[in-house]
Amino acid sequence: MAINDLKDLYIHELKDLYSANSQSLEIHNKLRDACSNGEACSKMKRVIDGINDGISAVKSICERHSVSPDGE
Repeated sequence: MAINDLKDLYIHELKDLYSANSQSLEIHNKLRDACSNGEACSKMKRVIDGINDGISAVKSICERHSVSPDGE
């Protein structure tokens, strides 16, 4: 993606943030699956919920700009 103006940069950064959150979610899901301590598992669930909220927020912003968040 060529960055020609501030909007292009903004979209690029949104896609990058979406990608980073998606990768983080994948790792945290693996950590949750390996978790055996009840308190740690509970905290991991809250972290995963927060990451999902972030992904949803970025996806919503991208949709308002008529772009897909995928592809970074």
